[in-house]
Amino acid sequence: GVVENSKYSPDNFFLGTDHLKALNEDIEYVIKAPGIWSLLPELNKFRERKGKDRVVSSLAPFIHKFREQIIAITGTKGKSSTSSLLTHLINSDQDIKAHYCGNTTGISPYKYWIDKNQEINTNTFYIIETSSFQLQDLGYSKVSSKYGIITNYFLDHQDQHTSKEEYYQAKDELFLNQETSDITIIDNTVVLKSDNLKGDLLENVKLINQDFLNLVSKFKFLPGQHNTDNLTKALGIFSIIKSNSDYINIEFITKNFEKLQNVLDGFKGLEHRQQLIRTIKKDNSTINFIDDNYATQPDAVKAAANTFSRNENSKIWLIISGVDKGGNIDALAKTINTIYELNKIYKLELCGKVGQNLYKKITKLNPSLSSKQLGSQSNPDKNTN
Repeated sequence: GVVENSKYSPDNFFLGTDHLKALNEDIEYVIKAPGIWSLLPELNKFRERKGKDRVVSSLAPFIHKFREQIIAITGTKGKSSTSSLLTHLINSDQDIKAHYCGNTTGISPYKYWIDKNQEINTNTFYIIETSSFQLQDLGYSKVSSKYGIITNYFLDHQDQHTSKEEYYQAKDELFLNQETSDITIIDNTVVLKSDNLKGDLLENVKLINQDFLNLVSKFKFLPGQHNTDNLTKALGIFSIIKSNSDYINIEFITKNFEKLQNVLDGFKGLEHRQQLIRTIKKDNSTINFIDDNYATQPDAVKAAANTFSRNENSKIWLIISGVDKGGNIDALAKTINTIYELNKIYKLELCGKVGQNLYKKITKLNPSLSSKQLGSQSNPDKNTN
């Protein structure tokens, strides 16, 4: 933090482990990066003294300026893929343009705000991937984008959020401060999974109906139900923007089906998300090496395992490693056990803390299993990454 009216001398900067003591100085506003937990006691005390809106998200000024052109996308998993896919759809159209930025992209939205009084181009959209931490901050600023997508609600980041309720509430901030003409796309399954979604909060939320799901399922796209789910939401927002409507326009998708299929054929997906990196032909077999390193949440790993084990006469070699962020590994353990019983696992490598915890869950489900039977070459009790 920098004290107001400072000369930028060393005495006016607060660094190190005690930097939050600056909040006791003569400061009126705090502009906070999302990497700092929004509910720190020091920040809450500052809000009590100065007002809840005095700790401002670093993203808030951009959304205030360009909110009519912003599509904010969040969710436990799939937000990067959906953001990238929607950007691809919009930029395939000669009449509109999209910039993908925010969260893990390494691209700041402020790159596109060159002048303070910059005129807004109504044909340019900003697709901002937003984390739960960014949305938590934006909730205090009482600002939301005109368009939003929530891909799903699964339990995650429990090593940083204090509870499931706090995490879900942060995601809900995407639409809680929207105006009456704004739109957020979500699906019925998601509504059932979130404890915080009440009827009176769903005024702007558009639920995806079965007719639209059936239509989208006819497209040839990346394998896996999760990819179809991402496509459904991206096409939903795209149809709204292109038809200038306040609802998902099924007629637009039907009319332009062939053209949209050609656009989707040119979408390659993101790196490290079920990315095919190498194929080897050996004897009468084909071995595909898939990079899914960005699947850091149990449900994402489960989706990948289900997708690739469905192929006829195929087996998977699954490598899981890293820290345990408090996600639901019970469901993942059940999936792995089911795949094993279907004789679809060639080898299972479990490393790190999450591997250790997962191994215990799997062998509890099926006590007859051992490290040797699972084909693991790793020591699940050794906490390596």
